[in-house]
Amino acid sequence: MQLKYINTLVYLKKNQLFLILLLFWSFLWASLNSYPVEIYPLTFEEEFNIHKFFKLIFNSRIYIPLIFTSIGLIIILFKIQILKKSYFLIIYILFFFSQLIGLALYDFENFTIERIYLVIQAFNALLILYIANNVLNRDQIKKFFLINIIFLVIIVIFYLPLIYIDYFNHQSFYLYNSQTWSENFIGEPIIRVTGLARILSLISFIILLKLITNISNLTKLFLILLLIFIGISIWGLQSRLAFACYAITLLIYFILFVRKKIFINLVTIFLIIFFSIEGFNYIAKHKVIDTRANSTTDNRLLSTFKSLTNNSDIADRNSNSIAYITSSRNIIWLKIIKDYDYKKIFGYGPQADRYVILSPVEDILDSGYMSNASSSFFYAFICGGYFSFFLLILLNIHALYLMFTYLKNKIYKNNNNLVINSTFLIIIFLMMRSIFENSYSLFSLDYLLFVSSIIIFEKLLKNNKVNSYKTSTLLA
Repeated sequence: MQLKYINTLVYLKKNQLFLILLLFWSFLWASLNSYPVEIYPLTFEEEFNIHKFFKLIFNSRIYIPLIFTSIGLIIILFKIQILKKSYFLIIYILFFFSQLIGLALYDFENFTIERIYLVIQAFNALLILYIANNVLNRDQIKKFFLINIIFLVIIVIFYLPLIYIDYFNHQSFYLYNSQTWSENFIGEPIIRVTGLARILSLISFIILLKLITNISNLTKLFLILLLIFIGISIWGLQSRLAFACYAITLLIYFILFVRKKIFINLVTIFLIIFFSIEGFNYIAKHKVIDTRANSTTDNRLLSTFKSLTNNSDIADRNSNSIAYITSSRNIIWLKIIKDYDYKKIFGYGPQADRYVILSPVEDILDSGYMSNASSSFFYAFICGGYFSFFLLILLNIHALYLMFTYLKNKIYKNNNNLVINSTFLIIIFLMMRSIFENSYSLFSLDYLLFVSSIIIFEKLLKNNKVNSYKTSTLLA
C-alpha cells in the first residue's frame, strides 16, 4: 500500500506539467457558452438559496481560465525553455492580435472584457497547445483528444435530454423546431439544435472509425446500436449544414477507410441510416397527437431541394427562396459587404458582427437572429480586417497541407490509428462548416476542436516519420 502511494507521488511529480496542461484545457472546455457576468457574493443577510448558490458557481466558471489559467500559463512560459516553433500557433496568435488592434483603433472606449474575453480565452488555448507541443510526447498529447471527446459526450448528455423534453411538450414533428435555443439554463443559453447536430456528427465518425478496427462482434453490435441512436437524433435535428458536411465526410470515410468487407460495411451503414430515419419518424408519428395543429412537419432537406428546383410552395411562401435555402446567410453577407468601411485595415475588433455590423436595427431581417456573420471568412474580415482574413487563409492552407501529407503517405491504410484518422475527419468536417459558420474564427467549441486537432494531427504525422514532411515549410 505504501509502495503504491509512493509510486503515485512519483508519477504526479514526474508528470505535473502534463497534468496541469490537461487541467487548464479542461477549464477552457468547461467555460464554453459562458459570459463574464458580474458576480455578486452571497451574504448571510439573505436566505440561503441552493439554486442561487449553484448559479453563482456555474456562472463563475469562465473566470477560472480567464484569470487563473492566464496567470498560470505566463508563469510556466517563464519557467520552461521553449525551443520549437509552431508557425501555425504563431499565426493564430497574430490572427487574434489583429482583431485587438482593430478594436483599439476603431473604438478604444469599448475595449472592455465584454468585447475581448473570447480573444483572451483563445490565447489561453494557443498557449496551452504551444507548451504541450514542445514538452509532451505523442502519447501524452493524445490525451487532449480524449479530453475533447469526453466533453463532447458530456455536452450531449447534458443538453440532448433538454431538447427532447421540450420536443415532447410541443406540437412539432422534428427536433429542429425546439425553442430551447431561446431559453436559459442556470443563466446560460442552451445550445442550438444545429450545434448539437454537429457534435453528434463528429462523435458518430469516431465510432465509425472504431467500428472498422479489430474489435469483438459484441462490441461492434453495441457501436452499431449507438450509431442508430445518434442517427435518430441527427435526423430529428434536421440541420442542413450538418447533413451536408456529414454526407461529404462520410463519402471520404468510405473511400479511404473501408477497404475490407466493402459490401458488408456498405450494408451496415445503409441499415444504420435506414433505422435512424425510420426510428425517428416512428417516434414523431406516435408523439404528435394533433397533426392539424402542427405547422412544422416539413422535412427541411426535401423543402430545400424543392426550393432549389422552384417546384414547391416553399418558394412562394418566402419572398426570397435563396434566403430560405441559405438561412438568410445571403442577406447577412450582403449587409456586411455593403456596410463595411474598407478603409479600416484592421477591422472593427472582436465580435464586430454582434456589436457593430449586425447590431439590432428596425428591419426584422437584420435583428435578433442576424447577429452572427455566419462565415469564418466574413467574421475574420470584419473583426481583424485584411490581415485577419489573410491569416485565416494561411491557417486553412496549413490544414490542407497536413491533409495532403497524410494522404500522400497513405497513413489512412492503418485503421488502428484511431486518433490520427479521427482528427483527419474532424478537420475536414470543421473546415467545411467554417465556410457557413463563424466556427474556429473565434473561441468556441469548433475552435478548441480545430486547433487541438491540427496540433495532434501534425505531431502524429511527424512521429510517423512520413515522407515529404518538413518542419521548415511555410506553416510547419
